[in-house]
Amino acid sequence: MTISLFIIAFHFDLSNAYKLDRSFTQHSKREENFTGSVTFFDAGLGACGTKNTNSDLVCAISKERFGESPGDNPNKNQNCGRQIKVTRDSKSVIVTVVDICTECQRDDLSLTPAAFNQLADPSEGRVKCTWEFL
Repeated sequence: MTISLFIIAFHFDLSNAYKLDRSFTQHSKREENFTGSVTFFDAGLGACGTKNTNSDLVCAISKERFGESPGDNPNKNQNCGRQIKVTRDSKSVIVTVVDICTECQRDDLSLTPAAFNQLADPSEGRVKCTWEFL
């Protein structure tokens, strides 16, 4: 009898955990679409420890989004290497996170010129875009 109650209680806890986890996942997906200003920067050695050029399809995300780096080493940050799809009207580009944009607001991005050129003319300087982590 005690074992049966334990099994029932254990099953109930697991089924509730599944429901909570599924709800959390669905909520997280909804929040993965952002809108912000997008500009461009001269690439070089980024916070993630990789050296990039202006022809690479890479980006810098806001300090707030980059977050705290484990062990004070930004090269090991969980956002390093993540891909982002940036969209403006019918144009889009996929970039890889390699740096921190200290001037960016929370949902802003800074792209290399090669990536920015796929969305807008550089003479526009700063444009509004939507983006999402892939």
